[in-house]
Amino acid sequence: MQMKYHLCVLISIILIACGCIMPVDAATARSIRDWVKGDGQADDAVGVARAFDACKNNAFELLVDSPVFIHVGRDISRPIFVDNGTHVRFTKNGLFITDDVLQPAFVIANSTDVQFVNWRVQYVGGIPIDRTVGGYYNNGVLVGQSYPSAAFNDLALTPWLKAHRGIEFGDAGAKNCPWHGPTNMSSLFYLIGSTNHVDIENMTLFVPPDAKGSQFIPMAFSMTSGYNNNVVPVASADNDSWTSVPNISVPRDLTFKNITLDGYYMGFQGTFQHSTITNVIGLRYGDLQDADGNNIGGVGKWFAPPHLFYCNGDRAHPYDSRLACRDLAISNVRDIGPRIGKARDTVALNRSGYANSLKIGAVDSTVTNYTSNRPDGLADILSCDKMTLTNIKGTYDSSFINDLYPGIRFPSGDYYQYLTLKDVTLTDTAPDPYGNRPDDGTLPISGFNGQHNSNVLFENVVVNLTKWNRPNVQPTYSGQSNVTPIKFNIGH
Repeated sequence: MQMKYHLCVLISIILIACGCIMPVDAATARSIRDWVKGDGQADDAVGVARAFDACKNNAFELLVDSPVFIHVGRDISRPIFVDNGTHVRFTKNGLFITDDVLQPAFVIANSTDVQFVNWRVQYVGGIPIDRTVGGYYNNGVLVGQSYPSAAFNDLALTPWLKAHRGIEFGDAGAKNCPWHGPTNMSSLFYLIGSTNHVDIENMTLFVPPDAKGSQFIPMAFSMTSGYNNNVVPVASADNDSWTSVPNISVPRDLTFKNITLDGYYMGFQGTFQHSTITNVIGLRYGDLQDADGNNIGGVGKWFAPPHLFYCNGDRAHPYDSRLACRDLAISNVRDIGPRIGKARDTVALNRSGYANSLKIGAVDSTVTNYTSNRPDGLADILSCDKMTLTNIKGTYDSSFINDLYPGIRFPSGDYYQYLTLKDVTLTDTAPDPYGNRPDDGTLPISGFNGQHNSNVLFENVVVNLTKWNRPNVQPTYSGQSNVTPIKFNIGH
């Protein structure tokens, strides 16, 4: 037995010397318990921030091997900044519990080489129906002025970018990082600017099993434009000075793989490029609401209509389309549900609540193998160029959305070039599809108008309806070189 042991050791030494296997270096990984209590109850936000700071620049891989409570709330000093070369892996006992309100839990700002693997994050917060919440906290002190998202942007994110990314905010230029609004700032993960090479794999974001629709994750991942490192932002009257592409960027080279969302409003939102998202499961979802399931969308419907995916269109950026979504590959998505709560719009006036599954416009991008069971609807197709959607299936209920929206819509109207929809099936389960709308009202699939549209191709696009009592069910599509046949199965 002893001879066999020495023989195994000798073989291992030879293999390591030859480079066939690598020796295990305990210094390459450290437990987060070196910084936190890790019982899932004590507030460990400060310890988590220190652990993330210690592991940056590839100092070591941080192992989360116990439940950790990160109390963020409305305190703008609490979100965790993720710097370059940060690798964090969860073991089977690892869990982050967070409660951020109107500000992010994790901020990835102009960072590169970030890897999150096997994360489990439980959200126990909940954003208010009225976004005016009477102020924010800063290091535990209540400040009764601006609401948290704006205060975090100006008083936490801006100085961090100045100190760590060399962006010269101040009297010579714009004083603050541009604010992207309360919906995006309420995300669990806030990716901004030139952030690149981020790898997020095997992540589950969830709320407790008994959580109400008022306690769901506001947004999972937000990707927004931001100033590049080492620039002097030029001041302007509206403090929105990024009119030149060399001075700003959007996140790029992102990988999301095996992501599960359970209890959320918005999944992936924003503008990003050269990225892959694959194997996504969406479970419980809803819209912002109070504890009784009313006030859908919040007071004044301030929260944006939620989607699993909202990828901004080709012409979404007001200054330069080079900042649009580009080179995206989204595949193997199942938006299962169930839907928690009601649709926010009940009448045609003051609409704001088309909460379909997929809202996308992009350049040189694909969506493949996408299934949605949302009663709200399947998709908004935004302005795009060379975008292909293949093997897409959506089942919805036009009566749930009060017959106000189609199952697939083309809201941009006049900016569709080289768009292909192939093997797309849309099924309306309503017993009387759009029964409360006049004959010239909503169709299951909307059309588009405008002479700039060109080379739009529909191949095997099928719509299933229980019945149809109007003279016309076929939408019209204007432009050049478009081939848009749709097969309607009535009585399905």
